[in-house]
Amino acid sequence: MLTALLRELASYVAVACKGNLADLLSSGFPIQKPVRTPAGVLPAPATPVLSLGARTGELAAVTVPVPNAYTYNWQVALATAPEVYVRYAQTTAASIVFQGFTPGQIYLVEVNALGAAGRSDWSDCGAAHGGVRQGS
Repeated sequence: MLTALLRELASYVAVACKGNLADLLSSGFPIQKPVRTPAGVLPAPATPVLSLGARTGELAAVTVPVPNAYTYNWQVALATAPEVYVRYAQTTAASIVFQGFTPGQIYLVEVNALGAAGRSDWSDCGAAHGGVRQGS
């Protein structure tokens, strides 16, 4: 009963304030967002930064996290055939370590983000050698 009365009073105060934040603050009721802002279409992630992994044939890729993204799709192509993807992966983090690359080959890595409103465009390509680690 008391909860219902407080909700009714809070509703009245919110309407009576007519969007004036100063009036709402002076009422003693806490501020709440009147309308939720939808996430909208996600921007394309930044170009992935690539580096050699801990072992020969590993390639680490990282991008800046995209707000409201919950999954990242990665695709890798050889620089000599940029339209033919040799690896696909999906992560919940804005980073990944690929394994099994050929030393000396140049690889291109792209990433897109997936959120509630769908997927973003693909990022620009990051490029790196599938190199050999020192001491390997």
